[in-house]
Amino acid sequence: MTFRELTKEEFNIFTSTYKESSLYQSVYYGEFMSREGYKDIYLGLSNGDAIIAATLVLVKTGSTLKYGYIPKGLLIDYSDLSLLDYFTKELKKYLSKKDIVAVKLNPMIIKSI
Repeated sequence: MTFRELTKEEFNIFTSTYKESSLYQSVYYGEFMSREGYKDIYLGLSNGDAIIAATLVLVKTGSTLKYGYIPKGLLIDYSDLSLLDYFTKELKKYLSKKDIVAVKLNPMIIKSI
């Protein structure tokens, strides 16, 4: 498995086929927020050619610190705990290298369908 930055096209293709994604986890939202002062970063985990997990990270620079925001959470199979563990560890390493000190994550919780 390879953790890497995704192109907007790769992220868009993945989210268009991911059944639980929302507008807040799209390239369109990332581009909108970039006009509001955020930097949009698209990250993912691939297994060969297939992307198996992804996320949009919006980065805001405060007076001296950088903060990340992951709208509506990660696009990942939350029932696969080893995948979730690996992805979050790689995400933390990546964001740490970018000097991001904290990340706000608000996952979508479905109460009923």
